[in-house]
Amino acid sequence: MTLAEELSDLAHIVSAMTMQAGAVRLRLKQDQTTEREMLTLIEGAGREAVEEVRRMMTSAQLLEEGQLKSGGPLKP
Repeated sequence: MTLAEELSDLAHIVSAMTMQAGAVRLRLKQDQTTEREMLTLIEGAGREAVEEVRRMMTSAQLLEEGQLKSGGPLKP
């Protein structure tokens, strides 16, 4: 399995976790503000992680195809 494929699997897992946190957040009672805030933070972190993994996937694909030189910093 290539690095890009591994990263794709990771993106799917983090995305599923993020969606599950959102589903739980929507089921909270009105007075569960602390829990809602924590789940909102989890969702935000999950979305950021998925975006970062997608950027790494693109770079890994380009690297595997020889279109990107290794050793340099990745740009967002």
